Amino acid sequence: MMMADDVYNITWIRQLQQVSALRDSFLFACCNCCKPFRCRMAPEIRPCPSANPTWASECNRLPYNPEPNVDHLWNGSIWVIVTGCSSKLLSDAGHVSAMGFLLVLLLVCGSMSAPQDCGRSFRRSRQPRVGALGRIIHGKQSVRGAWPWQVSLQLLHPQFGFLGHWCGGVLISSEWLLTAAHCINNDLFNLPLAALWTAVLGDWDRDVEEKTEQRIPVEEIILHERFHNFQHDIALMKLSRPVKLARDSRVRAVCLPPSRLTHNQTDLCIATGWGRDVEDGMLAGKLLEARVPLHDNAICRKKYGHAVSIRSGHMCAGHLDGSSGTCVGDSGGPLQCATPDGRWMLAGITSFGSGCAKPGFPDVYTRLSYYLPWIKSKTRL
Repeated sequence: MMMADDVYNITWIRQLQQVSALRDSFLFACCNCCKPFRCRMAPEIRPCPSANPTWASECNRLPYNPEPNVDHLWNGSIWVIVTGCSSKLLSDAGHVSAMGFLLVLLLVCGSMSAPQDCGRSFRRSRQPRVGALGRIIHGKQSVRGAWPWQVSLQLLHPQFGFLGHWCGGVLISSEWLLTAAHCINNDLFNLPLAALWTAVLGDWDRDVEEKTEQRIPVEEIILHERFHNFQHDIALMKLSRPVKLARDSRVRAVCLPPSRLTHNQTDLCIATGWGRDVEDGMLAGKLLEARVPLHDNAICRKKYGHAVSIRSGHMCAGHLDGSSGTCVGDSGGPLQCATPDGRWMLAGITSFGSGCAKPGFPDVYTRLSYYLPWIKSKTRL
């Protein structure tokens, strides 16, 4: 006998199927038909190769209820897609009626690198309000909600107390963000203790407490094992709880680039941050943005000479005449580039320069596509 709740809306299933790239998956048949629970007599599930260590225990926990809630599925690091009972599906106006004796679930682990809304700005127009002369130093305010993956990393120094905004960061999933390793380990201090750091998301004006803000303590910090002197200048931070990814929160994750992606000098790329808007000034109150041109790494090698080794993990960007650049306080923040479908993709992380938009010297960023294998090995995204 079928009940009303035996009918599942599959709109969310179709949405997930459209954006997921399956790497590991298998079918699992449950004996309790038309009830979204894993049954006790079913064989124990073995983890997929790409799954995180807790994946199997999460799947085998009874009962398991795959509610059609994207945030829930992301937080569990597993996708559960109802495909039917006894492989019999009756489609009617976007619904599926489950019939038969077996509920068939498609369990997919590690299926996506970012949430389906990744890289979508809350700005009405895709084009930012900056021209060729717009830059972070000397200031050009962004539009509120334009860069919803921008993070302010705030530091509680064990000796000097709460320092407030120290570096930028960028959200790549509901639980993980990226920043520059030198924000954590530098000439002033080496503070990889997670308890000292807080991530502020959904912020735009640092001087005003906004309703969209989410202040979340950092749970874990992972510096690149080979970080030294701005080589491999990248670090991961895991949040103590998942971020609320919703329109009213003005928080979203940025899209990660494909492996071995190459950028063109004509790409629209924007650097953002709360760094100084004049070289000897204070940190910016409102989030600033700057359009910066991309260069071949040979340009930075020529400009910096033997003082700094520019390698494949670096990315050279900025106006050679000094009309655009990043400054103190922007480190760790994103360099994002527009994609043809209107999204923004993370291209780099602000690493270093010769000063604040010093003429003749572009800035150097950590190249994201180069570090994708490292990121995925640590996060299982």
